[in-house]
Amino acid sequence: MEYVNRDIRGLKFKDSIKSFMHSIGRHDFVISIISDNYFKSVNCMHEISEVMRLREYKEKMLLVILRDSDIELLPIRSDVPAHFAANIYSMDEQINYIYYLLGK
Repeated sequence: MEYVNRDIRGLKFKDSIKSFMHSIGRHDFVISIISDNYFKSVNCMHEISEVMRLREYKEKMLLVILRDSDIELLPIRSDVPAHFAANIYSMDEQINYIYYLLGK
C-alpha cells in the first residue's frame, strides 16, 4: 500500500501523466502547495480540477498557500523566483491568473 504519492516521485520515465492525474481523485487526501507558479501551470490546474470533480473534494483537500516570507523556510533558495507567493486574496489577482491561463 502506498501512503504518499508525489508527482515528482510517482511518475517514472514514459509513465502516463494523464493516468497519474486521474488517480489523484482516488486518494484519501490531497495536499497542494499553492504558489504563483502553481497557478500558472496548466498541469497543476488539471490536477486540482481532477480532485474538485469529486463531491467530497472539500473533505479531501488541504491547500497550503505560500507567502513571499515563506522563502525563509526553504533549505535551498537559489532556484526560487524572487516572487513566488500565490496572490489569491484579491479579485484582481484571481482574474490575472485566469487571463494568464487563457492566454496559454
